[in-house]
Amino acid sequence: MILSAVIRNKRFGNHGREHAEFEFAVARYGARLRDKTTSLLTNFSTFTKVARAKIIQALISSPMRCHSVGCGMANQTQSATQSDTQNFAARFQRAVTLFFSIATLFLSVAVVVLAWQQWRVADTKLRLDLFDRRYKVYDATKQFLAVIIREARFTHSQLIEFNIGTSDAEFLFRADVVDYLGQIRKRAVHMWTAQRLYEPLPVGDERSRHVMAAHDDLSWLSDQITAMTKTFTPYLGFANVRSRVVPFLKFFSASR
Repeated sequence: MILSAVIRNKRFGNHGREHAEFEFAVARYGARLRDKTTSLLTNFSTFTKVARAKIIQALISSPMRCHSVGCGMANQTQSATQSDTQNFAARFQRAVTLFFSIATLFLSVAVVVLAWQQWRVADTKLRLDLFDRRYKVYDATKQFLAVIIREARFTHSQLIEFNIGTSDAEFLFRADVVDYLGQIRKRAVHMWTAQRLYEPLPVGDERSRHVMAAHDDLSWLSDQITAMTKTFTPYLGFANVRSRVVPFLKFFSASR
């Protein structure tokens, strides 16, 4: 699947935007097709009304000419013919009305299906856009923790980058992720403070206390590089993005 391949290559953000742009193009095509179908339905209905009226008028308005010889017989024949013509016209009108009603129903169903699929495409685009923005928060957190694990410390600019990268979390996640990110930030600042406190101190109890505090924070932050996956999975799970994709888009993704 295209989305799983993107996740394995850690480039899901760019591919998500490309996939969303493709689906947005499909949505615009669906809108144009729906508008054209609606216009065709309107023109078709108007045409059928005019055509039906003209056919019935042509069937009824064909009187028999009365000649000088046998005018009485001609009048009787004309009356019988007009009666038969009117009966045939009535049956024909009912048949034509039924046919065009069925055709109108099928066209209406086609318009509804197109509108429904357009909604599904727009919904999938929204979900992919939301995934892209959430993944940026996840990636910023992961990069910050990777710096702490690699160097056992971080700079003030790296903390600012983490704060900027996760600043939209409260608009994209529920309280569990927002609180989790706040806990990471709090433990990181506490570790940074403890390191600054014990560095100028001589060997002794006070230095040892700050060293242990910094070590505990570093151990907890190091564990979060793997533990954070459990917190973010309900929001970034591949099944959550794939579950509502339009059937023909799922087939397209599978064929890739």
